[in-house]
Amino acid sequence: MKINLQSGEYELSDNTPIRLKNARGISVQCTAGTIWITLTGEAGDVFLQAGECWAIKSNGLALIESIGTGCIRLEKPARLTLANLGKSIKRLRQTTLAQIGNTQRQQRLS
Repeated sequence: MKINLQSGEYELSDNTPIRLKNARGISVQCTAGTIWITLTGEAGDVFLQAGECWAIKSNGLALIESIGTGCIRLEKPARLTLANLGKSIKRLRQTTLAQIGNTQRQQRLS
């Protein structure tokens, strides 16, 4: 496995899986090749092609490997904080008010 520090990508080789424990919420993005994900306790495996993404939903052992050569990027989920929640509510409120205003203008013009 090689790690590209500039892009944050992991280059995987055939038959050389990486092991992730307690990875619930980690997003696996395939950036090249075909990636094979196996999760302990889950029926079926996941296969990703370049451009596809999948979020790990359990905390069991996850094995991630490529078929041939492949690249992945791993991303942690954003932490929910009160500041982030407040910003999201403010954006939602602004969007809703703008939509109401647009609807009212359209009704007046009709």
